[in-house]
Amino acid sequence: MVKWFDENNFEASMAGGRKKEFDKQEALVEAMKVFWKKGYLGASLTDLIQAMGINKPSMYATFGNKEQLFLTVTEHYLTDFAAPSVVHLSDESLTPKQGLKAFLMASIENQCRDDTPRGCFISLCSVEAKGDNLPEQAESCIKKAGEDTLFTLHAFFTKHHLTHHQANSNAKRHSQTPQDKALAVFTLLQGTATMAKLGKAPYELEAMVDMLLDGMEI
Repeated sequence: MVKWFDENNFEASMAGGRKKEFDKQEALVEAMKVFWKKGYLGASLTDLIQAMGINKPSMYATFGNKEQLFLTVTEHYLTDFAAPSVVHLSDESLTPKQGLKAFLMASIENQCRDDTPRGCFISLCSVEAKGDNLPEQAESCIKKAGEDTLFTLHAFFTKHHLTHHQANSNAKRHSQTPQDKALAVFTLLQGTATMAKLGKAPYELEAMVDMLLDGMEI
C-alpha cells in the first residue's frame, strides 16, 4: 500500500508553521518600560502593544485592560527592581549607616540603568496620581507603593533610633525623629530620580548621599 504522507514529517511541518507564542514575561518587561518612560497617562495602547510585540486581543486575553496591565507591571517593578535594594536595610552584617547607604546606592543604580528608562517608575507615576487623573485602582496602587517605602524607612529608623537610646540611656533626646529621617531619605530619592533622568551617573550622586548621611543621627 502506498503511503501518501509521512506522519512524522507532517507533524513537524505543522509545528513549524504555527505562530510562535509570545513570552509573557518579556512582554511584561517591555510594557513596564513604556509606563516607566511615559507614565500611565502618556502610554497609549498602541505604544504598549507595539512594545510588547502582540496584538490588542492578545493583550486583553493575557493581561486584561490597560489599568490591569499597569497593576501587573507595577507589581513586577516593585518585586524585581525595588525589593532587592530594600534588603540592605536588614543586612545584619552592616552597620545601620552602611545598610542605609547600600540601600540608597542600589536604588540610585536602578535609577541610572541603561537597559530601562532612567529615573523612578513609582516617582513618575506618583506625580500623575497627585493630579487625580489616574483610574482608581492605578492611583491606589501607586500611592500605596510610596506609602510602603516611607513605612519601611520609618520602621528602619525607629528600630535604630531606639537601639541608640537603649545603649545611651543618658543621651540627650535626638532632635531628628524617625519620621523626619524617613522623609529626608524619601525626598533624596525623588531628587536623584530627576537627576538620573538628566543623565547623571551614580558616582556623581553618591556625594549627595554622603552629605545626607553625614548630617543624620543614626
